[in-house]
Amino acid sequence: MTGALKPYPAYRDSGLPWLGRVPKHWETQRLKTRVVDVVDMTNKREPGEVYIALEHVESCTGKIVDMDFDTTFESQVKRFQPNDVLFGKLRPYLAKVTRPGRDGVCVGEFLVLRPKNDDILSDYLEIFLRSKSIVDTIDASTFGAKMPRVGWQFIGNMRFPLPPLSEQAAIARYLDHVGARVDRYIGAKERLIALLKERKQAIIDRAVTRGLDPNAPMKPTGITWMPEVPAHWETQRLKTCVTDVVDMTGERGLCDIYVALEHVESWTGKIVDMDFDTPFESQVKRFQSDDVLFGKLRPYLAKSTRPGRAGVCVGEFLVLRSSNDNLSSAYLEILLRSKSAVDVIDASTFGAKMPRADWQFVGNMRVPVPSISEQAAIAEHLERSTAAIDTAIARARRQIGLLREYRECLINDVVTGKLDVRKAQVDDHDPSEETAAGHRRGSLTEVFAGSDAPGA
Repeated sequence: MTGALKPYPAYRDSGLPWLGRVPKHWETQRLKTRVVDVVDMTNKREPGEVYIALEHVESCTGKIVDMDFDTTFESQVKRFQPNDVLFGKLRPYLAKVTRPGRDGVCVGEFLVLRPKNDDILSDYLEIFLRSKSIVDTIDASTFGAKMPRVGWQFIGNMRFPLPPLSEQAAIARYLDHVGARVDRYIGAKERLIALLKERKQAIIDRAVTRGLDPNAPMKPTGITWMPEVPAHWETQRLKTCVTDVVDMTGERGLCDIYVALEHVESWTGKIVDMDFDTPFESQVKRFQSDDVLFGKLRPYLAKSTRPGRAGVCVGEFLVLRSSNDNLSSAYLEILLRSKSAVDVIDASTFGAKMPRADWQFVGNMRVPVPSISEQAAIAEHLERSTAAIDTAIARARRQIGLLREYRECLINDVVTGKLDVRKAQVDDHDPSEETAAGHRRGSLTEVFAGSDAPGA
């Protein structure tokens, strides 16, 4: 994608530490000399106008997700026009910059930026404001510890590189082209990950409802989500094997881990960003090393985990502890993260915006209970049989990360004049996939290697 790109023939010092040298023929201007911050407040919108909040804009890409034509609002919002660029001033490191391309209204956490005249293109302005150098510079200026924001005064006074109009168009056209290709690669990897996850869930569901012996005789259960189980298995209500532990406390021990919902990865149970430091004011629940935590808020997220050490957790977890020798914690964790069980529990939730499951329903569920030895065999089998799938998923995620990093570096290098795209070809045939790995920021060999690469 960048194999043919070279630096400009001549450069000069921009006088800006964050920018360094720029092509000799480029200007540097304060943004406010070319762009106006539009503050056109209203408390209503016209039919057909889109409403955009920060959560509707995808970080680093500017894509608008879940475009909203229906939400009502009581507070004042800002009007924007098709060619305006919206810049998210709350937590600017998220790079929530977009150009909706239509009329609408947005929350006040956006700056609505409009070119004053024809010497700056909105396409270029949008891409430029989403480049890493600009985002990092703006983010360093924020005020407010918990909710850092940037103001127009700082952004408007920033000097920025301004290529001639024809080059702005070339930059926007080239980066749109490359961005579309990268999006296709990422989309292929995301579809691969989805298929791998489906495969993994199918393996888990089969193991916890049918066992490991494909020739085992079966018996009907009368339970919709597991119509039959091996004939020698029992089915029991979960509450006969498991206790819902409610041991509330306002403090934790020196070595206790603290687990909130955001610390548990959906569908894997992995605890990310293990927390030993966060203070808390409300009551939390104590758990022991072998307890299973089940996230009862939005149970479709499948946030079930077995931390393997003592600690405290938020009240949005059920703390489940085996009450006898019939059900092992390792098997219980797997069972509660199986798609069949998650779907049944999710269908029982109450509350529209914050759906929750409760112990009364979960405890009364009838679940398959093989012998302890079979539970151990199932857990061991699943660890082995899903390891290769987990490895493939991790590899695809790494490749997606490299692709995003590549796009980020390319955008930054082009809009700051490190690479010249004036003669770059943007037709559908792109022979330079293999040379993209030569980009100075790092190799993409891994991204395009392997039989699962898009187009392989």
